[in-house]
Amino acid sequence: MNKLESTIRKSYRLSYYFWFMATLWTVILAVLFVFNSISIKKEFSSLAHQEANASFNKDIVYRRWATINGGVYIPITEDNLPNPYLNVQERDI
Repeated sequence: MNKLESTIRKSYRLSYYFWFMATLWTVILAVLFVFNSISIKKEFSSLAHQEANASFNKDIVYRRWATINGGVYIPITEDNLPNPYLNVQERDI
């Protein structure tokens, strides 16, 4: 084997290792990207669920407060007219 053949074999071997490492690096990055995307999607879904629960619980608290206090009274004005379908004796205080 002469020097030229030895150099060519080393060149092919280096080229093979280079492409192998480049492919391995690309696969690693692709796998990390997929796992990161899945993690972000789960975190976003969890955060949306928590916000929806907080909003629901806030509404429940306000409704309980209004029920405990006998409802909410809003004075009758030109902008806030009484409900004509509500037939209660002391509707307009």
